[in-house]
Amino acid sequence: MEDLTVRQLWDRLNVYLAQLGEVHETPLGLKIVAKGGSEGPPATTEIVVTPEEWDDYVSTIYGTGDPSATPIRGRVLDALGHKPYLIYDGTYDWAAGDEPELPADVEPDVQGGRWFVVDGDGRKHYFSDDSG
Repeated sequence: MEDLTVRQLWDRLNVYLAQLGEVHETPLGLKIVAKGGSEGPPATTEIVVTPEEWDDYVSTIYGTGDPSATPIRGRVLDALGHKPYLIYDGTYDWAAGDEPELPADVEPDVQGGRWFVVDGDGRKHYFSDDSG
């Protein structure tokens, strides 16, 4: 992967998500306003993630600065018009919600030396520290 700054990775995410509609930076992250159909209002959702968290997510898990290598587009499309927020959970996953914080029943899966990776289709693959 070429050496990209946090800002360059953030800008790439903005450009990529602009394919879905207007993208606005907010104090929480990015707000996506997708064009509404002929009979409905625009659909919106706000991605709760900092530029530094996005850098960690796209670089660590996917080893690339390319947002199209991640499931972010599908996650945004699932949330648009249904949930006002798409929250990065800090452990390489996303949760749609009605509030800009993770729901109480969604906690990062870091107990007992267990970890997971998410493939390009958004499926989790679990591993444990003893899975040599």
